[in-house]
Amino acid sequence: EDQVVLSCDFDPVEWPFGGRVRQRIRLASDHLELHAVITAGPRAMPAALGWHPLFRRTDGEPRLRVDADEVLETRDMIPTGRRRDVAGRTDLRTGPRLGDRRLDHAYVDVRSPVVATWPDLELRFEFRPPVGVLVVYTPPGAVCIEPQTAWPNALGALTPESGVRALEPGETLQAVVRLRWRVTPASGWSPGEA
Repeated sequence: EDQVVLSCDFDPVEWPFGGRVRQRIRLASDHLELHAVITAGPRAMPAALGWHPLFRRTDGEPRLRVDADEVLETRDMIPTGRRRDVAGRTDLRTGPRLGDRRLDHAYVDVRSPVVATWPDLELRFEFRPPVGVLVVYTPPGAVCIEPQTAWPNALGALTPESGVRALEPGETLQAVVRLRWRVTPASGWSPGEA
């Protein structure tokens, strides 16, 4: 009633290392827990985990607080591997309104929680290592808040700090993210309604 487990073996034709990924999604009265595990197959392999939630921005302008001091520099939307200090539109440490900011940035060494706030809802992204990267993407009408264990395009960068793990045969990489919400009384909605 409150959880589902999804599992998929990697197709050795499409991913020559083999292996398996498994995710448990559990719903509680005040949060959603996402727990993912990658298990290496018979060969050593690179691994990273991440989630890509998208939220519509139609019901009030959200604020977003990301406690991180640096973002990855990008060239043609691909991270170069160089870090730069957050500044101006990329500085989300105080929880500003997103407004017309257009972001597609990977924040590194992010500290939990990340907090998104709408007029009637607070959503907290809670995590611990190996999750430490957060991509924020703000297309028109939406915001994507994407916790990850490695930089985007990390397999292309392959730097020690990118977060990609080298798994030996049978070894695992796991990560957990909780999306905890608090609804304000003004919304007229209660957690018992679904």
